[in-house]
Amino acid sequence: MKKKHYGQSYEWGNSVEEMLTDYTHYYFFFHDEFVEVIAKGFWWEKAEQSLLGKPLSMSHPFLKLQIDFTEELNINDARFYIKINPKSHQELLEDVRFCHQTILEVWVKIKGEYFQEGTLKIKENKAVVFSYYQPRFGKEIIIKKGIADLADLENVLLSKP
Repeated sequence: MKKKHYGQSYEWGNSVEEMLTDYTHYYFFFHDEFVEVIAKGFWWEKAEQSLLGKPLSMSHPFLKLQIDFTEELNINDARFYIKINPKSHQELLEDVRFCHQTILEVWVKIKGEYFQEGTLKIKENKAVVFSYYQPRFGKEIIIKKGIADLADLENVLLSKP
């Protein structure tokens, strides 16, 4: 049914298969109503007052990491600058139940300016956590089950043309 009705409705080249593997069907039940959502994930935050129309909190998982570069990788003739998420692996594993989490960001410096080249993230699919690298342009590359580290990422970047 999903392929028949939604097969041409997705951002990744009309492949409903990705929706079936990467998206979850959520139901949120309230007193007199419910909300039905198909999404890669969701995020919520506790607040004393409404967050409607307010900027995302600095630790929101959909924002770029708000820290300085902590590592550098030199691969072939390229230098990559790395921002590593300060959350512990335990915190990341707790949070990935709701939506993808950034492990680290990869940046390059061109003519004195920094540009994000990609992101190493984790996602959960059917209770299994996967690490994947999402380049700025192109499809995600699954790296391994569990949380990947800088060495795993280095191997991926070494194999890129």
